[in-house]
Amino acid sequence: MFDRKKLKATRKEMAKKEEIHFDSDDNALITVKADKDEQLFSSYDYDNNEKLNEELAEYIWDKARFVPAKSDIRIKVYASEKANKKEIENAIHNKFKKEYLELKEEKKKNALFSLSMLIAGLLFLGVLYLSYLFFRNEFLDVILEIIVWVFLWEATDAFFLQRASMRRKQFILLKLCASNVEVIKKRTKKLTTDDEKK
Repeated sequence: MFDRKKLKATRKEMAKKEEIHFDSDDNALITVKADKDEQLFSSYDYDNNEKLNEELAEYIWDKARFVPAKSDIRIKVYASEKANKKEIENAIHNKFKKEYLELKEEKKKNALFSLSMLIAGLLFLGVLYLSYLFFRNEFLDVILEIIVWVFLWEATDAFFLQRASMRRKQFILLKLCASNVEVIKKRTKKLTTDDEKK
């Protein structure tokens, strides 16, 4: 037998969104700890450190998607002494700018797809109407009704449902592109001769 109180508490706990921390200016704060360059930048980026590590980008995205719409984002990066603030800031902004631009293109394709589905649906609706007027064939009518329904549903789904989630994602990506990146350099402790013996 299930304990109802326990189930209710578990359901409430699962319904809670990931806890978000805010700074004194009411910006959502995403904190990153990266002791090594490999944690910040892609190991395949040879010439310069402009490509953000995919794992780190995923971590930042997972945190950012729960940020309320009214809040801006501030990313605080704890890095090694030799870390370059400008490189880290560029890598973060460039990563999310690229994703934003890709999503913008995807939205255009989505609009064209939904328009073509709507046109196809309306054409088949016209054929169905003509079929009703000139030659009544129940078998053909059912097939045409299904075709019309499928095309019109695809147009509705693509334009109204998929675009809504794309807009939400685009808004978050835009906030990440404009985020304030603060780099805090951690001092590495120098070993004394006594520490080295240990």
